[in-house]
Amino acid sequence: MQTNIDSKIKERAENVIKEVGLTPTAVINELQEAIKNVPVKKLRTKKEIEDFFNNED
Repeated sequence: MQTNIDSKIKERAENVIKEVGLTPTAVINELQEAIKNVPVKKLRTKKEIEDFFNNED
């Protein structure tokens, strides 16, 4: 996978990952496992998307 990330954020993330003795791949794998059972809400309209991001809960 490739993505563009702000270089300062990337550097900070790499430092944290290194400090805890992990690799970026290990972090991604752990995140995938952690969110496996998180419910997914499909947003189909502009209003649903706006409501989702404006929800303060």
